[in-house]
Amino acid sequence: MKNVEEIDSVYTKELEICKRVGKEVCIDVSQCQLNKKDLTILLHQISKLMNTTVLSIHSHSFTPQGDTIMAIIADSHIAIHTWPEYKYVAIDIFSCKQNIPDNIFSYIRNFFETEDITYHTLFRKVHFNNDK
Repeated sequence: MKNVEEIDSVYTKELEICKRVGKEVCIDVSQCQLNKKDLTILLHQISKLMNTTVLSIHSHSFTPQGDTIMAIIADSHIAIHTWPEYKYVAIDIFSCKQNIPDNIFSYIRNFFETEDITYHTLFRKVHFNNDK
């Protein structure tokens, strides 16, 4: 498992002060078997690991294959996109409370029974110019 890039600056060269407003993790899972029923279980388990509440779940199945399933959670959202023909899943997790624990990655790896998982972590920030 590799964290390809983590961005977390507080000050920029232009003397802007940044306030974090959310944490987003984009996860790529390859070489995995998929079952649409399992994706709902996965959404609920991720939200449980984040200690948040699922408010609603929306999904769409594509022809001839593939699914997108999304949970609106109390903190923001979790989205899962599948490409069964490539044995690939993309997972996006966004939390305004920034409560995305590291054990989510091992849970996802075990859930899909694969070692082929990478992720990017982004911190969403509001920039305030300090010169004004």
